[in-house]
Amino acid sequence: MDEFNREYARAKAASKIFIRNAAAEEVDEAQKIESQKVGHSKSGYVPTGTLQGSITPQFSEDGMKVSVVPLATAEDAEKARKQISQGVKKIRKVNKPSKNEDAYYYGTAVEFGKGRNPKEPFMKPSGEKVAAHLEKKFEDTMRQALE
Repeated sequence: MDEFNREYARAKAASKIFIRNAAAEEVDEAQKIESQKVGHSKSGYVPTGTLQGSITPQFSEDGMKVSVVPLATAEDAEKARKQISQGVKKIRKVNKPSKNEDAYYYGTAVEFGKGRNPKEPFMKPSGEKVAAHLEKKFEDTMRQALE
C-alpha cells in the first residue's frame, strides 16, 4: 500500500506539472494564432493587443483542471485604444476577470462571429493543435513518474 501511495503522489504531482505546461503551450499558441489572424479581415476591428494579452489559464483549486480563456472586455479595449492614441507603447495585460458584472468579454464574438463581423477563431484551433500532441506526451510523463 505504501508503494501505491508513493506512485499515486508522484503521478499526481507529475499531472499538475503537465497541466500547467499544457496550459502555457495553449496560451502561447492561442496568442500566436490571434496575432496572425484576428483583425486582418474586413470587419473593421482594429487590434490593440488587449485580446491577445488577455488569454489566460484559469486553474481549478486542486490544480487538476485548466481552462484557457480570453479575458479582455470591451472596456479594456477602449482603454487600450485611448492609450495608443496618446502614444503609450506598452498596454497592460488583462489576466483577471473584470469586477464589472456587466462586462462584455468580446473574445467570444471574435471566436464565433457576431452580427456582420466574421468568425475569426483562435481558441479552438489552438486547443486542437496543442491537444494533438499532448496525449503521447502525457503517457510519457506518467511512465516517467511511475518508474
